[in-house]
Amino acid sequence: MKKLFSNKIIWIALIGLLSTGCNNILDQDPDKIISDEQIFSDEIMINSVLANFYGRVHWGQNTADSYSYTILDEAGKSDGGPDNIQNYGDDLWRVYDYTLIRSINQFLAGLRSTNALSMTKKLSYEAEARFLRAWVYFNMARGMGGMPIVGDEVFEYTLEMTLQHCNMRDQQSRRSIAISLRKSMRSMPTWVTVRR
Repeated sequence: MKKLFSNKIIWIALIGLLSTGCNNILDQDPDKIISDEQIFSDEIMINSVLANFYGRVHWGQNTADSYSYTILDEAGKSDGGPDNIQNYGDDLWRVYDYTLIRSINQFLAGLRSTNALSMTKKLSYEAEARFLRAWVYFNMARGMGGMPIVGDEVFEYTLEMTLQHCNMRDQQSRRSIAISLRKSMRSMPTWVTVRR
C-alpha cells in the first residue's frame, strides 16, 4: 500500500514537473532596465544618475559610517563603553573604483549628445561629473599609488591596451588631476562657492 502511494506521488510530481518545463518564464525581456535613450531624454533622469554617483562615493569619512570620523580626528565614539580599537584593516580607504570612473565617462558621453538640457545645465552637470571623477582619481592615487588614468574615453579592455599611470609623487600626474579639478570648478553653477 505504501509503495502504491509513493508511486502515485512520484508520477504526479513527474507529470507536474514535465508540464511546467516548457514555460517561457526565463525567456522574458527584463522590464527594469532603462536604456541610455530614456535616461538622456529626461532632465530628472539625468539628475538622478548624477545623484547616484554621489551616493557611490563612500570611502573616507562619511555620514553612513560615523566611526570613520574617529580614525582621522580627535573625535571619540561616545555610544557607551570605551573605544578600544586596536587594529586597522589593510584595505582601509583603499580606493580602486574603475566601475565608477567608467560610469561617469558613459554619463559624460551621453550628456554631450542629449538635447533635453540647455547648454548651461549641460556644463553644470559635466562639471559635477568631472569633479567626482577627479576626486576618485585623487583618492585612488593617494591610497594605491600609480594607476591608469583613462580620460573621457569609454572603451572595453583588451590585452594590448597601454594606459598612462598616475603616481602622486609624479608632478605631471598631480598636475593632470589638478587641471581636471580646476576645469570642473570653472563650470560649476554660480550657487557653488569655491575657495582658492
